[in-house]
Amino acid sequence: MLGTAYTPQWDQALSAGCPLDPDEDPSAALDRLSAMKQLLVSDDSSTSTPCDPLTTQMPLCSSPDVLSAFCVPTITGCVYVKADLGLRPQDTEFADYLRNHQVVFKRTNQTRTFASKPWLAKSQVCLERTPCEEVATLLETPTSIIKPFSWVRITRGEYQGDIGLVLYRQKSSVQRRLLVLVVPRLPPKSLSPSPPTPEPKETHPLTSQEQAAGLDVMVGRRGLDTARETDLRKRKRGREAFPQSLFDPCDYPGDAKKIVNGDNLFSYRGKTFSFDLLLKSFDYRSVTQVDVNMDEITRRFFRTSKHPLLQSVRLPVPRDWVFFYHDKVEVFCTEPLSDIQRRNLDLPRRTMIRNAVVTEVEGDQCKVCFDDYMGFEEDDTGEWVSKINLRKRIYEGDGVEIAEGENKGRQGIVIFSLDGVLQVQERESNSNTDFWVDANICRVTNIRDGNGVPWIGRLVTVFRGIYRNYRGVVQDVHPPRPHFTTLDVNIPRSLTTITVNHDDVYDSESYKWLRVAVPLAPHQIHFRQAAWDADYAPNLEFCVYDYHERRYLQSKDMVIRQPTQPWIGKEVRVVGKEWKSLGFVKQVERTRKSGSGLRFLVELKILTAVYGLPERWFDYTQVFDPRTGHSLDVVYPLIGHQKRYWQPLVPPRHIKPDADLQPVWVSPFKMPARVQTPPWNPGDFVDPFATAEASAGPSTIPQVPTHWVLDPRLVGKKFYARWAPVNDLPMEKQVIEPGEHGTIKVYSGAEVFIAHAEEIYDCNVRLLPKTNKRPMVAIRGEHTGKNLRQIHYKYDVNGQEIIIAAVYRNWALSTEEYVEQVEVRPEDLAEAPNDWKLDPNEKRFAGEMKKMRDEARQKRVRKPKGKD
Repeated sequence: MLGTAYTPQWDQALSAGCPLDPDEDPSAALDRLSAMKQLLVSDDSSTSTPCDPLTTQMPLCSSPDVLSAFCVPTITGCVYVKADLGLRPQDTEFADYLRNHQVVFKRTNQTRTFASKPWLAKSQVCLERTPCEEVATLLETPTSIIKPFSWVRITRGEYQGDIGLVLYRQKSSVQRRLLVLVVPRLPPKSLSPSPPTPEPKETHPLTSQEQAAGLDVMVGRRGLDTARETDLRKRKRGREAFPQSLFDPCDYPGDAKKIVNGDNLFSYRGKTFSFDLLLKSFDYRSVTQVDVNMDEITRRFFRTSKHPLLQSVRLPVPRDWVFFYHDKVEVFCTEPLSDIQRRNLDLPRRTMIRNAVVTEVEGDQCKVCFDDYMGFEEDDTGEWVSKINLRKRIYEGDGVEIAEGENKGRQGIVIFSLDGVLQVQERESNSNTDFWVDANICRVTNIRDGNGVPWIGRLVTVFRGIYRNYRGVVQDVHPPRPHFTTLDVNIPRSLTTITVNHDDVYDSESYKWLRVAVPLAPHQIHFRQAAWDADYAPNLEFCVYDYHERRYLQSKDMVIRQPTQPWIGKEVRVVGKEWKSLGFVKQVERTRKSGSGLRFLVELKILTAVYGLPERWFDYTQVFDPRTGHSLDVVYPLIGHQKRYWQPLVPPRHIKPDADLQPVWVSPFKMPARVQTPPWNPGDFVDPFATAEASAGPSTIPQVPTHWVLDPRLVGKKFYARWAPVNDLPMEKQVIEPGEHGTIKVYSGAEVFIAHAEEIYDCNVRLLPKTNKRPMVAIRGEHTGKNLRQIHYKYDVNGQEIIIAAVYRNWALSTEEYVEQVEVRPEDLAEAPNDWKLDPNEKRFAGEMKKMRDEARQKRVRKPKGKD
């Protein structure tokens, strides 16, 4: 029986409810307790007090048919009840109580009428019978001790024996499971896995020979067992596991699909891959923390994947772990065998964590003495345990020295400890250098002062969360990182240690907060939480109501950081009253001025002479994804704390998606192969953006289509080109300016547009070498990006015209100067604007250009004979 405080009547009832004699009939204690019922429970009809409708609970059913109830920690959404509900369980008081409860699942039959069976006309409570044989197993189901971001070993299934990293616990399904990150085992790309060989029939000749061989063995050795005879006659072929390899989406272009709302997340044949690693769900009985020894191949695959979680999670490296005499450790071991497990050794065993002290070290094993047997002799209770199942217990405030690894020899004090990872502040460093290190490679030099950490050993009661009404002892206290002060509480009832916030427990003796029952000392002030001193301003006489989340703000909301803004940088389609254009999301805010509660700052994908790059605020209902036409929260779902803070208050909407942004399906047989970077060639210059000439022979390496306007040497250059938009008429001669990141500006009168590379073409009217006097820009070849002024022209040996031009650097600047003379083909050039804004130095170099042209005209230009 649980309660915050007992009255004297309840104390007498608890004593009367206990048997006075071991041989006493248990019904006698129940009779004494029933006689005191009127003193313990008041009549609801005589006294009534108003209560909050949000916290009011339904009165508990007092039907004598209900005997007991319990929950299983690994199953969510289900309550097991031991009751005798008769032949019509839906027509009982207990079913009526559940039917009126808002959290109980019910189903209603609206298509049929039940005149003869009125109890079936009511909403039916979802009840399912459980066999009595399963009750004992359900009652013995323990709470899992596996925490997120811990390494486990797979014990069953295709990945048996592999090592994986637990990401989080799945609670969406009925049975709780773990999402584990493992190295995938995929079939070879060229060969499909062959099915297992079927067993031969009894009439097959091989079976006859096998049976004859079995008879000869029995004649020679009469002591063979019947089971062994069966093994000799029938052998099942086990499934061989595929080798480990990282997932590469380029190897499966037709089947691998990228998940939109994930970073480097792909789906392939019903499996999900993150950063080339497999995300697989396992039940608690298929994983264990015992004997987690990662081999070198698996460790290399995890490092190659570059998963972001591996930057904060240490890979298990048992060969670097060192242990010393009297080290406090945690031992990962399996629970003792039950009667069922003794009969079937293949059944999974639960993992336990027991505290112990190292008494002897020898090779890869350590002899430990468990804290449960601390009062006994070490020789009688000591056990040898492998090093891979030991984790050191080092607390904040302890002095440590690094014994192995790259930081060997460094000393410091532990300022943060979490799941075997320590943050150490170096003592002899003047710059307060902090570094992270594994606890198993450290040696404790100084034990922290017992008075330095508050509330150690206090008995507390949890009143919020899944461990509500559980009692435990405070083992350790952590300073706010970054918001709340947390406690490590050991709960003997569940044989586990949990981490809870200070504000979720109270002192079991004084029924007060720990900070009130035992105030912090001056040297413990760094354990103070910022929200403890927070209070409403004196000018506020009422609580502040958050209309977006529909709740009143509390003091702890002051220190909770706002979740990251979603959808930043996403391309969107804006449909407003004044603006209808593509753009990019720059900022997201919550607002009370609209029904959706959200507004977006969008940078429109258009340039104007008045506004330049306009940035405007739009409501949530005016912003859509251009490729699907859905609202942003449908295409890019919110994750984590974003669901609470950035959830829109209106349902999503839909518009017609843009036709030009729809993905075009390309056959995998037509996709070009990836071209590797060519080696250095000291020969003639080869332009990577030049179009390859036609060849008579077949090409062995397909060329990657690259548009010439994307050459980085053309960034910032202005020249004439032909612009052919997808959804508009083409413009024959427009000034364009390639920019960074593939953006191209098109200047059309007083407006500036953003174009795609595939919309840019050469002008239909090319340069005429005989009459051209306008400035030019080289857009192809080895002189790409150079500003030129034509001097003269000539013919090559094939009769093709070549332009002789002067190269000028620092174009349109006061420091513009002549560099050299070059020869360029007309098809590699584009005309540049010659107005006074874009070519202000034309008159400055007019005399110099006239002199070079007169010198070039002294030699008569002749075309080779026979090349007309």
